Formats: sequence, structure tokens, C-alpha cells
Amino acid sequence: MAASGAAAPPPLESVSSPLGAGGPDLVVALSASAAARPGAVALTCTSLGGTAVAVLEVDKTQGVQGLVEVLSERLEVLLARSSGWRQRLRLAYPDGSLLPEPLDTSLTVRDLMASDAWRKAEARGLRETDQTSPAATPTRGGRLHKDSSKAKLEGSLKRLQEAKNLPLTAKVEPKQEPPKNEAATQGRGGSGSAPDIATAATARQGAHRGHVSDPASREAGGRVLLVSSLDGAHPGDNVIDGSEKTYWLSTGLYPQEVLVELGRPSRVAGVRLSTTNVRGVRIEGCSEHAAVQFETLAAGELEAAAGCLQRKELRCSEQAAPTRFVKTMILSGWHDFCSVHRITVME
Repeated sequence: MAASGAAAPPPLESVSSPLGAGGPDLVVALSASAAARPGAVALTCTSLGGTAVAVLEVDKTQGVQGLVEVLSERLEVLLARSSGWRQRLRLAYPDGSLLPEPLDTSLTVRDLMASDAWRKAEARGLRETDQTSPAATPTRGGRLHKDSSKAKLEGSLKRLQEAKNLPLTAKVEPKQEPPKNEAATQGRGGSGSAPDIATAATARQGAHRGHVSDPASREAGGRVLLVSSLDGAHPGDNVIDGSEKTYWLSTGLYPQEVLVELGRPSRVAGVRLSTTNVRGVRIEGCSEHAAVQFETLAAGELEAAAGCLQRKELRCSEQAAPTRFVKTMILSGWHDFCSVHRITVME
């Protein structure tokens, strides 16, 4: 009897291969629409059978081969299949015609959309180029619908800010009283005053340097190349803008991911996350010039924290070469939707 792992994964509901026996189990057609941030595009990935696989907001410089990896991971979860989809998935133009194989490793989303084949496929009008709005979300079965749960999550985040009348970055720390002898010295204007002022200034400068030194931050040249969900009001760039008041919001089933290109190659010591409703998470890194081959750097689980931000620091394993791309994979959540407020990379 053949091992269960060798069996071909079943096709999605209502999906059959247009190529007959021996063809791929799934052909996914790409269609493009405007994204919330400059230099990006929203790609709706839909099977020829009408099932929504994913809605991705990607940087136009993202490699097309990387899209196949993302879609393969999402299909593995949809079909409870651990592996095998990379060889059974084919990408198609908006009209359903197949992209040539093997894919050119240097081909970017911008190159694909600028090609004659893409323009002709759109001109033929055999498929719509914008099949869903940012508010439409895939259900666990893959169908598109509008879910009020996302609105509830947004409302909860807004109420959290209004109730405290503070930005979500605010973290109340217990007040620490100085030792009595230091307090007395400071009260008399003694020699302790000047060093205290200098120490405070140094601390502020150190904090500023620490923020700038985050290679994933926008200030350091970091870029969000890909997010696995698209919400026009909460784009992926929010996770690297240095603020916890802004956030990226998921709009579909797990897993979800955020792919960041670092401002410079770095040895990643750890990653700090500020999130809501996230449960299982995995951090992956890639040291190559193209974001294709990733290795796991860290993994963990966040505790449920109703009504407040989750903050988690994940220590990363050593890397053989400096990391260029960091991928945050959200494997599961405490809610149908989650938000990521900040991703900070520590060197």
C-alpha cells in the first residue's frame, strides 16, 4: 500500500485541471487592482473554478516565483496537506492562460504586468481584473463574503484607544521612587543633579539610536514587499512606520504573512511583535538576493490578551549569512482576524 504522503492532494471544490490527466491540480489566475500604498499592487488570486485562494498586496518588485511559494503555503492549510503543492500549482494570466514554465527567477510582478501577454489577456476581457473589494474576505471554505467580525475588531481597537485617551504605544510602567539619599541630594541641588540630567539625555539618545538601528524600519530603508491580506485603510506599510497607533489588518483565513525587505543585510538576533489576536507565529529569514528560499529563525505562541496589545520578543537562531528578508508567518489566531501594529528587527 502506498504511503499516505504520496497521494496526490485533492483539488479545491469546483476546481478541475484544464489540462487533463497529468496536469496541475490547480491553476490560479492573477488579476490586479490599485493598492493602498505607492509602488504596490493588489493581486486577486482566483482558481479557474471560482474559488478565492488569496488577496495579496505586493510590492511590484516582488518576484513572481515568490508568489507561488506564498500560495502553496496557503493551499497546504486549506486542504490540510503538509506539502506537495509547489509542483501542482500553476499561475495564469487574468484570462486563464498559463504562464510559461519554468518561471524566470528574475521575473517581477512589475515585469509581468508590463508584458504583452498580460496586456493582451486583460484586453480579451475573458476574466474581470478586479473580482473583489478590500472589504471582501475569503471564508474558511474559500468563498468570498463580507464578514462583520473584521468591523468588530476595528471597533475594539478604536475603543481601546478612546477609553485610555492614549496612543496604543503608551505602556504604563510602575513609578519608581529614587533612593532617599539620592532624593535628598537632588533636593539640595547637590552634585547628583548634573549626572542625572546627563544620564537622561543619554538614555533618550540611546532610545533614538535603537529605533533608527532597526533595519526593518522605514527610516532605515526597510520595505514591506508582500502582505497576505489587503485592507485599504490598514496597509502593510503600517507595521514598519515606527508607531503602534497604526496597524495592518488581516482579512481572511490563516496563515497570514508579512514579508519585509531589510534596509541592509543584518544578523537578526530577535524580532519584537506588537499585535492583537495573534496566536501561533513563525519568523523566517532569507539571505539570498531574491526572497525565495527561507529558513526558520524563531517560533512561538502569544497569549490571549483581550482589549490590549500583545507584545512578544522572539529570539532568533544564528544565521550563516546576513539576512536580507524577514517573513512573519501568523499560523493561527485567537480570533478570525488579527492585527499587526509593529514588527521590529533586533541586530
